[in-house]
Amino acid sequence: EAEWPNFACTYLGRPGSVAISGRKHRYIRYFNGDEEFYDIEKDPYEWHNLANRVDYRGELETFRRALPDSFVGSP
Repeated sequence: EAEWPNFACTYLGRPGSVAISGRKHRYIRYFNGDEEFYDIEKDPYEWHNLANRVDYRGELETFRRALPDSFVGSP
């Protein structure tokens, strides 16, 4: 099985709110700067937010760098 190096990006209901999904993790950033980060292999229902856990800082930074630079405004 080939490794897929890209992320999937889902825009949430408001500009600046976005979810980025990788093979093993999902990162959510809201327009107000709040963050959620999940290990979706171990926690597929996303019950345990890991955004403040030091042991996930490296992975979290990778997802932060994948955030879009800008958003189109709401109509």
